[in-house]
Amino acid sequence: MNVKSNHILKAICLVSALFSAIIWVSFFISFFGEEHKLDYFLQNPNMATYPLFCVFSIIILVKANSNRGVLLFSLFLSLISQNIAITHHLSEHPYFEWMSTISFILTSFIFIRSFQNFPQPISHAHIDAEFPKSSILKGYLKAFLSKYMGLYFALAICTLSILFTGNPIMKACALFTAFTTGLLFLYLNYKISSPSNRNKIVWLFWGFLSYLLLTVLYVVLTYTSPEILLEVSILFKILRALPIFIAVTMCLFFFDTFDTGVIIRRTLVDGGIFIVIVFLYNTIEHYFLHWLSHKFHISNVLISSVLSGFFVLIFSPIHHKFMHVLDGKFRRKEKENSLH
Repeated sequence: MNVKSNHILKAICLVSALFSAIIWVSFFISFFGEEHKLDYFLQNPNMATYPLFCVFSIIILVKANSNRGVLLFSLFLSLISQNIAITHHLSEHPYFEWMSTISFILTSFIFIRSFQNFPQPISHAHIDAEFPKSSILKGYLKAFLSKYMGLYFALAICTLSILFTGNPIMKACALFTAFTTGLLFLYLNYKISSPSNRNKIVWLFWGFLSYLLLTVLYVVLTYTSPEILLEVSILFKILRALPIFIAVTMCLFFFDTFDTGVIIRRTLVDGGIFIVIVFLYNTIEHYFLHWLSHKFHISNVLISSVLSGFFVLIFSPIHHKFMHVLDGKFRRKEKENSLH
């Protein structure tokens, strides 16, 4: 019975991937027939990545066995590709709002279901073992394991869509709830998975977490500052598309080639140090160097050069020391995990 249901699921995945491909092909045919296609593409650079999710979905279907979690993840990729295609191609349709809501419900629910089963199914016992003291969190996650949860979730989203039509904050809250729930199940899967599967999960976790935080930040910015610059909007579209694309690509094709932990640690540490340096440099330059230049009549260029050299001398050894300590800490942790 289980094998038969997986075959049905595989057929659904194939239909979904083909439907997504048809929408994208139809969109690009009409897109290249328009006059201002370059301007539209520059304003929506994520068009370059999301059609590839449909391709990834088909690759998974061709290569995958009948693993339920893998098939659900393939279905999720095709649905997220459909979401973006519908947004670009059918935004002028009279029923666009309903189509996008239904597409969002399906995508969010399959997202949660896929991480409940990818790379292996999560049970009530796993939830009890990982969250022994949090009865509220255990109850919440167990509720999502129910086979009727899809219906409840759909009714909740539809009700919110009717009550708060066009409200970006409500959309952000719904997205945050769906993504947070999916990431909690992904975290659980990480805890119960073998070391060979953990690299895949780490890539996906950081990719989707980055997408979630950037999306919520973008919605808050557009809600609080409606006059947000077009350049900022384009930048956020690029930043939102890249983490998922990189995460899915690395998970599918290069999870056993690179040490995920090292790459992510170095990215976070280097990025954090870079932000601190830029903040301190700009603060000192703005409040201190201008005063110093004015007081002693020294060239701004000379003072800026000296300050830049000072920052390099100070932060370079701090960076190397911090990375050395961090790498040592993670090596000890990996050694402890391998012994267990």
